[in-house]
Amino acid sequence: MAECVVVTGATGFLGSHLIARLLSTFGDVTVLCVARSVGAVTAHQRVLQTVTAAWSTECDYDPRAAREAIAARLRVIDHGITEDSGPLAAEIRSASQCPSVSAFWHCAAMTNFVNPNEETLEAINIHGTVTAFRAASACGAERFNHVSTAYVAGRRQGDQPEALLFRHCDFNNKYEETKHVAEALVASMAEATGTPYRIFRPGVVIGNSRTYRAAKYSGIYDVIRVAESVGHRLHREASIGRRPATLRIAASRNATVHLVPVEIAVEEMMWHDAQGPSRLGSVVHVCSEDGTPVVELIEKLLPMCGVEDFSVGDECTPVSLADKLLEDRLLAFAPYIRNYKRFLRTVPAERRNTKLSAPVTSEAMLEYARVFIAQRESLVGSVGDRLSAGASS
Repeated sequence: MAECVVVTGATGFLGSHLIARLLSTFGDVTVLCVARSVGAVTAHQRVLQTVTAAWSTECDYDPRAAREAIAARLRVIDHGITEDSGPLAAEIRSASQCPSVSAFWHCAAMTNFVNPNEETLEAINIHGTVTAFRAASACGAERFNHVSTAYVAGRRQGDQPEALLFRHCDFNNKYEETKHVAEALVASMAEATGTPYRIFRPGVVIGNSRTYRAAKYSGIYDVIRVAESVGHRLHREASIGRRPATLRIAASRNATVHLVPVEIAVEEMMWHDAQGPSRLGSVVHVCSEDGTPVVELIEKLLPMCGVEDFSVGDECTPVSLADKLLEDRLLAFAPYIRNYKRFLRTVPAERRNTKLSAPVTSEAMLEYARVFIAQRESLVGSVGDRLSAGASS
């Protein structure tokens, strides 16, 4: 029997990759995407672009197969996630063309924590979750899969359990807080309605582990952008005869960051979803228990970004103008390079057909960075070529 799955956040990084994997893995699954039009760009156009881009990062990407699957089994509902849930549920029932909705994946979220609009964060991450859950319940979805973040742990350090965190804690930013509130709402609404649910907590999602490509670049890639800009500044100073002082970066020697390749995150979530009732009502960390050492990452990545002379560690207090520039630009990321966390996982690794048993190595992250920088340079080059052609015509 044909199966219908609903996905919010279809134009986002993780949501678009989830849709691509659902379409490529299951030939009888119809995916309903909830997205909104932006200006003259329709919701369908936005979803088509992001899902195609996500699919193209896979090693076995077949453009023809992707086009056929998208044309036959992808449906788009133009509806903002913060709008009323009643019309959304009605649109889902009308568009599904299936007897029922098997899974409702809520991936939509605002992930920006660098000077975000707090009202928008609350509207999307909290009220949007309520809208999605009510729509799922109203259309009779068999289960509700809520995508959260491992960093709802906030400023807690040490071992973090796969459990709802009802005890108050301090958060590093409004993003973490809104995702924490959303988890609690999902659990309480599910208990009140009897709707089966799961909560997935990914770490920091990066590109594909085999191609190193990503459809969208944010998160740790923003840190690479900042490092590159500092590297360019230091290079300019050196070119005019100034010898820059050693760059000093304050980071804890025991801090870790929990990176997870996007296709592995999707595989892990789909694995749990396929386990049936045994994994319902659970909280799942979608990352390795141990993270990648932050200092090791910095020491590998900075030379690639043009920063050769630097010192990193707990004792490094910013002194020079370049130090302070880097610190200011990385202010929002500071908590993540100074804290140690270990995200405990209750399902043994040998029971999972994924690669989450070990953290992403700093050497592997170098490959992700190389691909990212190469794509940026290629894009800048192509834009420059078009501008030159326009000027000469």
